[in-house]
Amino acid sequence: MDIPDSTSDLSPTPAYDIERIRADFPILGRLVHGFPLAYLDSAASSQKPYSVIQAVDAYYRETHANVHRGAHELSIRATEAYEDAREVVADHIGASSSAEVIFVRGTTEAINLVAWTWGAAHVAEGDEILLTKMEHHSNLVPWQILAGRAGATVKYVDVRPDGSLVMEDYDRLLSDRTCLVAVTHVSNTLGVVNPWSAGGTSHAGRRAGPRLRLLRLQRPQDARAHRHRSAVGAPGTAGAHAALAGRRRDDFGSPA
Repeated sequence: MDIPDSTSDLSPTPAYDIERIRADFPILGRLVHGFPLAYLDSAASSQKPYSVIQAVDAYYRETHANVHRGAHELSIRATEAYEDAREVVADHIGASSSAEVIFVRGTTEAINLVAWTWGAAHVAEGDEILLTKMEHHSNLVPWQILAGRAGATVKYVDVRPDGSLVMEDYDRLLSDRTCLVAVTHVSNTLGVVNPWSAGGTSHAGRRAGPRLRLLRLQRPQDARAHRHRSAVGAPGTAGAHAALAGRRRDDFGSPA
């Protein structure tokens, strides 16, 4: 199997006007200790641009009501706005239907949702779950607990001193006992972009048999290229920005 180095398949980043982008975020206009704010904690709490602040303000001023739980005018409008947002996300990621988009509070909740629905029903004694040693703890602990309860085994792809994955480990550990591969696309601690899109996960599907499920924690991209996989936002991302794409609604339960 020929898998390129973690950095060999990266496309050049297009030029953009950073000052224009900063101007979209009002909080970045303030000074902290006498300096313009440089905010690096977006994975924990993402700052909001004007358009989001204005949309939330308009919702609470004009529309706020129970979603999916009322027959009065405000509830109908709130439900329409909620489902319209699901359609927008589905179109943005290339999902075939808005039913493939499930809103959750964050990636930790999304991973646990998969673990305690699909995982509880399908992971059994003797199965193996394949992770990497660079995973966020939100993509380690749920699978470790699930494996302990089911009698399964968790195996790990190692990390080289330069931060890249030892892809030979991936080849060696993937087998017909592997029922789940849960891996990060971009490490939240190392910043490494892993080469799954270059062939890693597609190879897994051919090698490990029909029971294998692939869960990639990834940057936004076209879900149509990953129709038989699941994808959620990067671990730690705040708010309802995570979506499970490429799986049917009844695989994980009804959308929120």
